[in-house]
Amino acid sequence: MRIIDIDKWQEIFQAIGRNKVRTFFTSFGVFYGILMLVLMLSGGNGFKSILEYTIRGISTNSVYIMPRPTLKPYDGLPIFRTIQFHESDIKELKTNISSIENISPIMQMSSGSSDNVVAGDKSGSYDLFGIQPVYFDVSPVLVLSGRLINPFDIEGSRKVVLLGENVASNLYNIPEDAVGEDIKINGALYKIVGVVKAVSDKMNQINGQIVFPITVLQKFMNLGDQIGGMILTTYPDVDAKKLEKDVVGFLKRKYRIHPDDKGGVGSFNMAAFFDKFTQVIRGVEYLIWAVGLGMLLSGVIGIGNIMTIVIKERTQEIGIQRALGATPWRIMNQIILESVILTTVAGFTGMLMGSGIALAAEFMFKKKDKLLQEALYLNIDYESSLMALGLLVIAGLFAGFIPAYNALKIKAIDALRYE
Repeated sequence: MRIIDIDKWQEIFQAIGRNKVRTFFTSFGVFYGILMLVLMLSGGNGFKSILEYTIRGISTNSVYIMPRPTLKPYDGLPIFRTIQFHESDIKELKTNISSIENISPIMQMSSGSSDNVVAGDKSGSYDLFGIQPVYFDVSPVLVLSGRLINPFDIEGSRKVVLLGENVASNLYNIPEDAVGEDIKINGALYKIVGVVKAVSDKMNQINGQIVFPITVLQKFMNLGDQIGGMILTTYPDVDAKKLEKDVVGFLKRKYRIHPDDKGGVGSFNMAAFFDKFTQVIRGVEYLIWAVGLGMLLSGVIGIGNIMTIVIKERTQEIGIQRALGATPWRIMNQIILESVILTTVAGFTGMLMGSGIALAAEFMFKKKDKLLQEALYLNIDYESSLMALGLLVIAGLFAGFIPAYNALKIKAIDALRYE
């Protein structure tokens, strides 16, 4: 008994090569379906990589709280009342809400239209941002040179600042050399102790800001212990949405704001944002698979239709084979193998070409755009592609099985007379 039936394989390839044009168009549907699936999967991975790059370094369990004018009168107090937070709020929140892991007050002062910063012979207009050291636990930054603001800077109200990367680049020829230099801000001198860069410059604007110990900015603006807002994070096992509700509720009670007032206390929940982000990614993946599998299915149906035509043309040949003693399984096996071979070769070719196009596209995009050099990864999902190819081969098997089974229903004598 021969392990490999050479005669059978010769018959199969002769049958496939007998009508090259028909074989090409039969295979093209499968080839194109796999090609587009690979390209869409890699494109979806690229879209995902850019989004993940954009929000990297941001705590997914963080909540921003900002004061807002009230929109409802309450407890004898008028509408449009201005709410102002204080540092005491930070301590009270930390004491009364156990789910808070980190909390930092923040203060921001807009630069206005005129230059407010002078460094040597250069000047510029930049926003001023006041924080406590814990801020960097909530919103991490990269230290390009020097150090971060520390607790001693806060306690001593030291006149020190950090420069965002863009600020340092604009004011100094070598940004890292800015550390140790004096800089004049709104007429007062401050010592530069660090140059920092946001991990995600799309979600953190610190690259274009000058960062102060919050106590220094409070004194400069003559605000006492007032703060502009706060940013906080939960412990890993706590729902950030619940924390947001608890914090907003606490501050509304303290400042006598109507419970249903949409103003008074504003909030932004990063966890909710990340949920929407995840839903977008999942939706894109579902759409890609739905469209890709639809293309593959149309290709398989095309193979089934072509195989039906081919078998009709070979009805007499099948009759002769049966008259000569060929078993139904041998005839069916040959027809099914033709279908599987066409499907496998076309699908594998489409996968290889799709991979090549995706890699070439990634190279071209990264060559043209600095952001894409770091953010874009058109990862080829070989596991998913091979799984799709496997499903395609199985589908091709059934596409050949049905017409082969129908052909075997014809009696040998009828098949010989078929025209």
